Parts: sequence; structure tokens; C-alpha cells
Amino acid sequence: MDSSHQYDTISKKGVNNGLYQSCMKSIRKAHFQANRLRAGLVIAGLFTDIELYREVISLFYIVTSAMERKTKHLASEGDVICKQILELGYNFTPQYESDLEYLYGDNWKEHVYSNEQRSLIIIKYKEKIESATSGIDVIGPCVVLWGALIIGGGAAVMPKIEKLCGSKDACNLFKDVTGPGRLQRRQTFIKVWDSLIIPKNEKDFDDAVMATRECMQYNNDIFTSLQRNPWWWKYLFSTTVIMAGAASIISFRYLSSMKKSA
Repeated sequence: MDSSHQYDTISKKGVNNGLYQSCMKSIRKAHFQANRLRAGLVIAGLFTDIELYREVISLFYIVTSAMERKTKHLASEGDVICKQILELGYNFTPQYESDLEYLYGDNWKEHVYSNEQRSLIIIKYKEKIESATSGIDVIGPCVVLWGALIIGGGAAVMPKIEKLCGSKDACNLFKDVTGPGRLQRRQTFIKVWDSLIIPKNEKDFDDAVMATRECMQYNNDIFTSLQRNPWWWKYLFSTTVIMAGAASIISFRYLSSMKKSA
């Protein structure tokens, strides 16, 4: 089964034309763009270079922790949508922090801050989240940041990260989305999502879907804005240059011999 078929299958779950389906449809194109980007990153070293992985996880930690703080704050002020989201029981911030501490050491916060300051995309994404004034604004970042783990391929990624880092201590992020009950977790997430805007308020509904699409694009932009290349990149580049040079010399000699024989 190809990835597009799998995506379309999971996108059809829930209420017909409900919030979940509408959010998934709105990010379909961006999702496959992201898949291509992720595939490129795998080739470029995401799962072969721990430094690259540390950069990626630190950037997603920044926006996820901002989203979870904002959701809790708005819920404390009585926002019904944020309260419903929190009832799912997820809180990935401390799990990210445990992994970052393992990956960077005691000074992990300094490294995360440095990565944030070098990423204009993360600064803009974080500002968008922090400017949220209601649960409608939170729906977008939540569905793409949590959904990627709960609905998406979080469980499939864990073994690769464990192999890369050499320990399960670098995989705390995935502990609530792996193991028995994955199907039930997906079903619960979808059910809650479809209940967030009922009765359907057309403007709120459309705003939530638009925010979802915008946040998915931010997610894609994170991948394209990474500062680090994998450790072996310079060797690949050097080999490519040498091969291109050799090909040019061979072509030149071939053309020269052709002219002489003529």
C-alpha cells in the first residue's frame, strides 16, 4: 500500500466533512511535500547523523512546548476547546526535554536556544502560536504537531532513533504513541477533533482549517531550513566533483580524438 493510499484511508475516518477530515484534506498536498522532504532528509542523513537529528528534535520541541503552554493557559482561562484538547492527556514537552538532555547533556537548553536563534522559521512559527487568543487558533498547530506522533508515523520512527542514538533513553518522545492501543489512540484523537467545533460555526471551522494548513507549511519549512548537513556530506560532495571532473576530461578527450580521426 503506497503512502498516498494510506493517507487517504486515515483521512476518511471520523465524521463526514467534520473537522478532522477537513483538516486532513487541507494539508494533503503539504503532507506529501513533507514526505518528500523527509525522504530527502533520510538520504541526507537524518537517521545517520545524530547532530542533524538533535537539530530537528530541538526545533520541533520549541514549537510543541509553545503550543502546549498556550493550550494550558487558554484552558485555565476557560477556553472550552483547549480543555477538550487537554483531556486527551498528552504532554510531549517533558518527553522532548528528556531526550534533549540525553542528546545534548546538562546544557541542552543553551543548544536549543542557539538553534532557535538561527532559525527564522521557528521564530515566526513560535510567534504565531504565542499570539493565539482562543482554542480556534490552537487547533492548527496541535493537529500537525501532535497528530504527526499520534496519527502519523511516530511509532515507526522510534526504532530508527534508538539505533541512531544507541539507547532507548533518546526515545522518550515516542513512549505515549507506541505499544498496545495505537488504534484506540487514533480513534480517540479523531473523535475529540470532530467534537471541537459543534454546532458547526462556519467561520470558526474555516479559520481552524486554514490555521492547520498554515502550520503544516511551517512544519515543511523547518525541514528545508536546517542549518546542518550530515557529517559525510563533504565526502559525497567531493566525490561528485571528482566524478564530474573526470567525466569532463573523458568527454574532452573523446571529442578531440573524434576531430583528429575526421
